[in-house]
Amino acid sequence: MAMVLNIDFHDLLGAKERPGSQYVGHPDGYYPQKSLEVLIRRAAQSGFKRLFFRIAVCGRTACRSKVKEMADHRPEWPATLKRYDPFAVAVKTAHETGMECYAWITPFDDAGPKLGRSKPGSSQSRFSFEHPEFQLQDRDGDDPLYGVYCFGHPEVRAYFLNHIRELLAYGPDGIFFSNRSHSNMTRRQKERGFNPPVIARYIERFGSDPRIP
Repeated sequence: MAMVLNIDFHDLLGAKERPGSQYVGHPDGYYPQKSLEVLIRRAAQSGFKRLFFRIAVCGRTACRSKVKEMADHRPEWPATLKRYDPFAVAVKTAHETGMECYAWITPFDDAGPKLGRSKPGSSQSRFSFEHPEFQLQDRDGDDPLYGVYCFGHPEVRAYFLNHIRELLAYGPDGIFFSNRSHSNMTRRQKERGFNPPVIARYIERFGSDPRIP
């Protein structure tokens, strides 16, 4: 049996300065690299064997990225990311201590308008904001469930595969896929998934339109 440590770096950034704590934000407004290294090393010394490092901050990332926008909806994020890459530090430190390190991503949590639009100070990805047609659709096609994609669209698959390839370049031991979502899956209790690729495939297989009850 192996003990697993989950690190949600966004929550670490939200910690307040407390006397004697090793793991809180710097008073100048960023999270020190040394604090992250100390946290991981102490976990390894305590017997943890695996580290799941959360990359996703809803639709943004907790690492430097060319595929997705980096988190910037609280001032600690840009202040930290310009100093170092948290995921690179996590992978390196975990491996130095003998721990496995996995990138923790949430494909069904690219965020929606209620969490802010894709602009500085937002947690929504630009891809989600610019492509409502790729979000899970209701029967009428006029109420997209933002942050939750239909993977029947090749553009959606390419978007996530490019992000995964980027993460694998860090040298982690694997990718941890979480189905956690901040999107309201039961909003108005509508059935979802009526996107064109799904409709076309359904008609091809069964000869009827699933949008018609």
